[in-house]
Amino acid sequence: MILYIAGAVAAAAGMASYIGSMRWLKIKHERFRTDKNINFRILQISDFHANSLKRTNERMWEKIHALDFDLVAITGDLIQWRLGEIEPIKPHLLRLVGRAPVLYVDGNHEKYIYEDVYRELDKLGVTGLYNRRVTLEINGAELDVVGVGDYYKLRREGFVGVREAFGSRRAGRFTLVLSHQPTIIDKIGGYAPDLLLCGHTHGGQVRFPFLPAMISPEKGFFPRFDHGWYKENGVDMFISKGIGATHFNVRFYNRAEVAVIEVCNEQG
Repeated sequence: MILYIAGAVAAAAGMASYIGSMRWLKIKHERFRTDKNINFRILQISDFHANSLKRTNERMWEKIHALDFDLVAITGDLIQWRLGEIEPIKPHLLRLVGRAPVLYVDGNHEKYIYEDVYRELDKLGVTGLYNRRVTLEINGAELDVVGVGDYYKLRREGFVGVREAFGSRRAGRFTLVLSHQPTIIDKIGGYAPDLLLCGHTHGGQVRFPFLPAMISPEKGFFPRFDHGWYKENGVDMFISKGIGATHFNVRFYNRAEVAVIEVCNEQG
């Protein structure tokens, strides 16, 4: 009997590990209402952690390409450590660029080669937002997209890059902010952005049913931020669980995900 129980537990654990792995991508559909006269869909891809120089998950990418979106936001940790890890996903990035503006901000895993990553993505038509702002016109309305570098670099620099990124913005225009780490929310409330998109947490990476995140990258046990929606310092923030994993290539009870966020007018 004990052997049967042990076998059942092992099988359940194995199934949960598989369900939470990068093999079964979850598409998370969200809606964010604003008083600004704008309507568009954001595809957020975060924490891809590409760790192969030769191949990528084609089935997952085809699921992404089938989605409907107006803007792509890549919120850091596109690679694990090496620049060459971009190679297998270049064709998919080019397909995204062919459909909509693709914007990228760096994460902590790009910290040693982030300049090289920005240059490589620029060749593909991906717009890198290292402490800068761009204005886009989507569906007949303009919006500002502000991207800031990874939190650790910003902290060392006294967050000067944040002030430079926001600069002088046009009043009344929707402002979307992209950052890898959600702790940036403590530094941007004074700039009154409409929406902040982040990643980094992996949704805890290892989870258990009905419990909050147990551990988050570099944040330790029971982190302040898990995944989903938060509002702090007057800022609305969405944190994606992301796709990949670090150190050990497993997500337990925690399916990989991309998010499609529909931003719409309150009257829409």
